[in-house]
Amino acid sequence: MSLRTLDLQQNRFEGTFPSLLFHSSRSLTAITLSDDNFSGSFSLSLLANHSSLKIFRVICFNTNLRLEIENPPFIPSFQLRSFVIRNCTLNEASNKTMPTFLLYQYDLLFLELSHLNISGTFPSWLLTNNTGLNDLNLTHNLFTGPFQLNSSSKLLHMESFDISSNPIRDEIPSHIGFIFPNLISLDMSSTLLRGRFPASIGEMRQLNDLDLSNNNLSGYLPQKFGEGNNELRFLKLSNNNLSGPCLPIGSNFTYLLFLDLNNNNFGRKLEGGVMNSTELRMLDISANQLFGQMPSWIRNFQHLSYLILSKNSLTGPLPKSFCNLTELTYLDLSYNKFNGSLPSCPNTPLLKYLHLQGNHFMGPLPLANSPSLLILDLTNNNFLMHQGKLKYDILLCHGLRDCQYFTTKSRYESYKGSILDFMSGLDISSNQLIGEIPAQIGYLGTIHALNLSNNQLKGRIPDTFSNLKQIESLDLSHNKLSGYIPAQLTQLYSLSFFSVAHNNLSGTTPDMKNQFSTFDSASYEGNPFLCGPPLQQNCSIARRNRQPHHLASDDFRDAFLWSFAGAFAVFFIGVITVLYLNPYICNYKLLVLERDITSYMYEWWQKRKQF
Repeated sequence: MSLRTLDLQQNRFEGTFPSLLFHSSRSLTAITLSDDNFSGSFSLSLLANHSSLKIFRVICFNTNLRLEIENPPFIPSFQLRSFVIRNCTLNEASNKTMPTFLLYQYDLLFLELSHLNISGTFPSWLLTNNTGLNDLNLTHNLFTGPFQLNSSSKLLHMESFDISSNPIRDEIPSHIGFIFPNLISLDMSSTLLRGRFPASIGEMRQLNDLDLSNNNLSGYLPQKFGEGNNELRFLKLSNNNLSGPCLPIGSNFTYLLFLDLNNNNFGRKLEGGVMNSTELRMLDISANQLFGQMPSWIRNFQHLSYLILSKNSLTGPLPKSFCNLTELTYLDLSYNKFNGSLPSCPNTPLLKYLHLQGNHFMGPLPLANSPSLLILDLTNNNFLMHQGKLKYDILLCHGLRDCQYFTTKSRYESYKGSILDFMSGLDISSNQLIGEIPAQIGYLGTIHALNLSNNQLKGRIPDTFSNLKQIESLDLSHNKLSGYIPAQLTQLYSLSFFSVAHNNLSGTTPDMKNQFSTFDSASYEGNPFLCGPPLQQNCSIARRNRQPHHLASDDFRDAFLWSFAGAFAVFFIGVITVLYLNPYICNYKLLVLERDITSYMYEWWQKRKQF
């Protein structure tokens, strides 16, 4: 039998792995198994005498297939060019150690051992033995330090180096740029690396993709790095302890498309080499203690699609040049100290996600007029919409797609996948909105979350809210709403959170049926004239208690008025009698009497009206 290539990719074969295939043939040069559903075990020692073998590639659909490479141990007769094992159960009998047969491999061009939980120290000997290696992928394992690279040789053919998601806990070798001068992609994210950012990375003149995120790197980015990597397209340094300018002054990243520096300690004004990267599509410098105003040179980033500057201390109004960002899709300026009115930008047709919460913005919302807007978060600002009144024409948050977060139920919810096609939300809580709630909101039939809490809204809850058939979260708390809660709201079968707490509502709570049977008294508290379950206030007792109090008040009022009228009549008759018996003073007192009578009658009438 002269079978040379065995390719079983994407067939979803099931059953026991066909080990007998490797007993009958010694001519195999390539073995590829991918996305199949084999079970059982397979020992690589069966291939020890396959001297022509060059490619061995197994990507498991699940972990039912157990690969054993050390049991029994063997010395191969082959020299592999490509060796790939991904997402399988490897060397379970030998504590998931590194395959030792690789010690005898010297011609490897492509090596991937990923998602296998292999333990042990970082296998630097692989790089020493295989100087022609082009691609090394050891991601998602349990390799630890020391992280050492042989400084005596250059790996001129290495283009991709990925050791991400390993607990290495060591410093990056200072000469890494000398070892990999032609590297195109370098990923050492989530490896607990510490220490300084090596200046020698600037020697990687072909570097296109650099990810050192989720580590403990500290200090400034070296000037040499900024001046050298002029081919860099993707730079991700988020979740470290880096400081200084966001990018070194004079950086030459003229082709940079993606820059993620969030959650560091840069703590300066938005300046430095960032301004030279005018081809950026995504810029994230959130959570960095940045201060100062938005620079006017932001207008140069005309291709910017994602801009995230949240959780800093940026101040001042947005410059008019901000309107030059006509390709913005996602804008997050939340939790800063921005103030003033938003610039009027008539040409923002692509803006879908607008996060402005936690600032001091005021005035109208011209940025919110984008026809594509899907998410609008204005929480905790000072917006005055149409002279302070909430109007329907700012409600552009429907038909939500592709979003990841929106505020509901006083927390952030995260959603992924196709469910996003069925979601929508509007949160304009904690502003200074006054006036009544527009009935038109009840016609947003696809909305899933509505938060109008912590404003000064008054009037009744619109009956049209019964049309919000897909609503899951409805928060109207901490306003000045009055009147009855519409009984039709019990028809909202998707409602899982409901609050009208701390308003001036009265009457009976909605029937405890459907979703409303799940809401407790916290949904209604702070409304002294509400009664009925789940509140402790019984409606019949409340009415009886209020009725006697009302009658007693009326009796007191009437008794007071009649007593006052009687006393005034006695006084009037007495005065007339005196004047009649003493005509000499009649003319003298006539004007005084007329004035006093008029005054007493007026005061009596005014008090009568007050009661």
